[in-house]
Formats: sequence, C-alpha cells, structure tokens
Amino acid sequence: MDNLTHSLVGALLGQAGLKRKTALDWLNVYGIRLLEPFSSQWFYGDSIFIIDLWLWVGLGAALWSSLRAERRGATQWARRAQAAVLVACAYIFANGVLTGMAEKRVAAALDQAGIDGATVVASPPPLAFWQRNIFWRDAENYGATRFTPFAEVDLGQPPKPHNAHDPRIAAMTATNDQAKAFLFWSRMPVASFADDGTLTLTDQRFGDPRAVGRFRIVVQPVD
Repeated sequence: MDNLTHSLVGALLGQAGLKRKTALDWLNVYGIRLLEPFSSQWFYGDSIFIIDLWLWVGLGAALWSSLRAERRGATQWARRAQAAVLVACAYIFANGVLTGMAEKRVAAALDQAGIDGATVVASPPPLAFWQRNIFWRDAENYGATRFTPFAEVDLGQPPKPHNAHDPRIAAMTATNDQAKAFLFWSRMPVASFADDGTLTLTDQRFGDPRAVGRFRIVVQPVD
C-alpha cells in the first residue's frame, strides 16, 4: 500500500481502538466525560472493576490458545478468540444487570428506612464480581454496605454527615487548583474539618484504606 493508504488505515484503526477504550473506561465507577469538549458531564457504567482480573485472564487465555492453534496449522484457530469475546460481552452484560439489581434493592431498603431520594452507587470489587460495594448518600448524610444477590440488604453502619454543602468549602478551595479539580471530578465528595480548620476532601467510592491516600486533598485554613 502507498503512504496515503497506510495513513488512512492507521487512522481508522486508531479511531476503532479509541472507541473500544472509551467503551471499557465507561464501564467502571471512575467515569468518563463522553461529550467533551461540548459538555463536561461525567458518565458511569458501574459494571466492571477498573482492572477486571477475570476479563484479563479469560481474554488472555483465549489469545494464547488461538495463537498456539494457528502455529499448529489449525483451520479454525480464530474461533477460540471469537468465542472468548462473546463470553466477555455476556460477562459484562450480566455484571450490568447485577449492578442495576443492587442499586434498585438498596434504594428500596433506604426508602423503607425513611431515607428518600438517595443516590446509590454499586461498585464492583476487584475479584468477587458477584458482589457489590454499595455507596449511598442523600442531601446531608452518607453510608456504605455490601450487596450479595441472595442475601437480605443490610444498610450497615449508621449514616455520617458528608458536609459536601458546607459553605466553608467554597472559600477554602477558591484559590486551590488541586481542590477545585478534585471537586470537579468527585462523584461523591466527603468533607471533614480538623480542630485547626484544616479541610480534607475524599470520595466515597475510594474510601478503602489501601486507596484513599491517592484520592485525598488537604486544604489549609484561609488566613
């Protein structure tokens, strides 16, 4: 092929790869801004852990098996990879259904507990894809629990105030670019104030002790 044809094919493959990456990024709780530069709205799939081990293992094994079959001269070597892609799609779809079920059942339990109109996020854990880490919040408070399909919904510990609407936050973050960027990104912000007035911003989705340090902003009091 000439240089122009190579360039066109490369551009098409690059666009296809970008679309696949965007679709996979959308599936987790971190989210993407799908409509940039026209809109900064975030979109979340809440269906797959950000690095899903089962997808990596399944697709990797299928790739290895297909390459091995091709080297041996098998005529249907591609069927294994094609079947793996179909299984991966079914896995993603089933996880999406499970997320919807979890959010619906927890929202119903919150309504029964007198907590109306709460936002509920069902986050897939790293390995136990059949479970969901649940994060919920209303206008003032937040809470967390664990969802398993065949168990009763337990709302867990009593809710805590998230302080996301505290008027001090706007003044303290007005000149702090890191804090403003964090609040722009944060889907479920939690604010806490120390005795000396120091503000700490975190996000419910990443409250695990192993991850919270990478999702925390500390803002010193304004003089």
